[in-house]
Formats: sequence, structure tokens, C-alpha cells
Amino acid sequence: MDATNRLWVIGFLSMLPTLTMQAEALRFEAIPKGNEVTFSAVGTPGFLHIEGKGASVTGHIEMEGEKWTGKWVCDLNAFTTDIDTRDKHMKEKYLQVPQFPTSTLEITKLTYKEKSNGSKLPFEGNLQLHGVTAPVKGTVSITYVNSLYQVEAEYSLTVDAFKIDIPSFAGITMAKDVTVHVKFMASSAPVH
Repeated sequence: MDATNRLWVIGFLSMLPTLTMQAEALRFEAIPKGNEVTFSAVGTPGFLHIEGKGASVTGHIEMEGEKWTGKWVCDLNAFTTDIDTRDKHMKEKYLQVPQFPTSTLEITKLTYKEKSNGSKLPFEGNLQLHGVTAPVKGTVSITYVNSLYQVEAEYSLTVDAFKIDIPSFAGITMAKDVTVHVKFMASSAPVH
């Protein structure tokens, strides 16, 4: 091998770690601290506002360049509306939690740039709920804070898209639109 070819090979080999680092995806795992999922819906008569709380997500987001994806799983049995009878009906009659204990949101389209830190960005994904998978759109903000990523997302769904009967009890009927808010901190680790 002549000197020119040796220099070319040495130059190429010296670039490999840089090329490998740039192509490596990062994975951010949800951590339990500060992790919450809530939902809100309006009932008829219109003065009734139903809030669900107490749930959290497990899962991750992955970044490869500006393209981000993710998968978040929520334990539906953890939700409470602070009214025992309503919680029982929600879990047993409508969500059928014994048969469908979790919901899963897969984010399929999210573009995040370094200057997007803290900005609300549109995302698209697929939500699996009540044995049905349907597309959803929403917003997410990802903020880098003290070596962690704070993720906040919001999306809306209609219960009939997931073959869930419109909840009704004692003359009160819930609207078919539900807003879901997800908030968690995530730590990063390279994906191998």
C-alpha cells in the first residue's frame, strides 16, 4: 500500500467514531418521579366537568437526528375521578379494564430541533385503547432540564372511535370528546 492510500485509510478510520456517534439513536426512558396522566371531559348538563387522575406512563421516546418517535403505556386501572361509583362504571362498563388494562400511544411523527426546546410541537401517532387502534394528533413540548427531559403532551380523542359507549349514569351523559394530558421526566441512554 503506498503512502497516499495509507493516509486515505487512516483518515477514513479516524472518522468512523464521529460517523457512528452521529448515526446513533438516543432513547429517553420515562422515570416515575413527576410522571402523570390525566384526562378531562365535559358532561351534560354542561356544568359538569369530569377529571381523571392518578395514572402514569411507562415507556420511552427515541431521537434519531430531528426525527423523534415514542411509545407510552398507561395503566387504566390507576385512574380515579374521586367518585367510587363513577370509577367502577368507567373501568368495568365502559373501558372494560379487566379485558383491556392498558392504553398505548405510539408517536410516529414528531420533528424536534435543538431550538424547539420547550416549544409546543405537533405530533401524530396511533392510540391503542379498548382493543382498537386509531390515529391521534396532538402537541408535545420537550424541555431539557438538569440532565433530564421534561415531556408534556396533550391530545384529544373521541370515545366512539374506540368503540366505547358514551358514558351515562343517573341522568348525566359524558360528551364523546376527551382530552388527555401526559407529563413525565425522562433520562437518556444510547440505544444499541
